[in-house]
Amino acid sequence: MMAGRFFGGKPCRILPLLHVEGVPIIVAAGLEKYCPFSLREAMFRCGRNVPDMSMGMSVGLIPIVGKVFSEVDGIYALGATHVTVIGRGGIYEGAGSTTFLIEGDKSWASDFMEYICSIKGTSPSGIEDTLKECLRCGPGAPDHLNCIYKGRINNV
Repeated sequence: MMAGRFFGGKPCRILPLLHVEGVPIIVAAGLEKYCPFSLREAMFRCGRNVPDMSMGMSVGLIPIVGKVFSEVDGIYALGATHVTVIGRGGIYEGAGSTTFLIEGDKSWASDFMEYICSIKGTSPSGIEDTLKECLRCGPGAPDHLNCIYKGRINNV
């Protein structure tokens, strides 16, 4: 988990306690989070106070122990018989998108497409404070350490 707030913010206050109580953790991680590099090395090389400069909030990494649940798992949970990722990325509103080839019986596929169309464009979920964009280190981002935009709102 990327953490840009002091001591990881609100999520890091509760996660260790859930582990202590034996609560199973489901890590909802989209395929855009896939990174084919060593997490251990990345964790040792970064931290909120490590970079001299960042474009927006500098972050540290916190390992989360749990069951990873991606879009592929979600599509299977909704009844697909097979899911294949056939493309990643895009431009404009398609940036960060993933293209899937999804197989299932015809009746299910029709219902699935209707459902997907009904949720397309909905707002993101999460803790509202953590969803604030940098806005070039304006008033909504007072704790962005080492951000190159800080104090240069109109000059960038």
